[in-house]
Amino acid sequence: MERFAKQFKKPFRAISPAAERVLHDYPWPGNIRELRNLFERTVLLENATMLDPHHLKLAPRASRATQLTIGQRLDEILGGGLPESGIAFESLIEEVERALILKASYATKWNQSRTAEILNLKRDKLRYRMKLYQLGPEIPPRDQAA
Repeated sequence: MERFAKQFKKPFRAISPAAERVLHDYPWPGNIRELRNLFERTVLLENATMLDPHHLKLAPRASRATQLTIGQRLDEILGGGLPESGIAFESLIEEVERALILKASYATKWNQSRTAEILNLKRDKLRYRMKLYQLGPEIPPRDQAA
């Protein structure tokens, strides 16, 4: 937040305890990128010295029981109109990439050359994405449709 406050010449200097709780309790499906984008967007669009919960424009959290698989979310988005609230495009794309890489990696027993071939990627690009998403043979499979 401090970095963006300096970059955009904004007065933000602190995070309120309530905002800290909101940030701590949020599941962060987009990981650090989503957090970084949130701070950048908030600092750019708001004017305050302290970050409060009302400054944080986070996607509403669904209960674990109502969360949709990647496939269901894509079907919903592509099959109908876009939700008025918008979609978390970057995190959804990252989730799809991650799921596809995992699925292909399990199918090839983590043979990177074969995985890259299945995904029609160059091996270097696959290795970059595996590093980006912190994927390796020790990652347990998740029950997600790609």
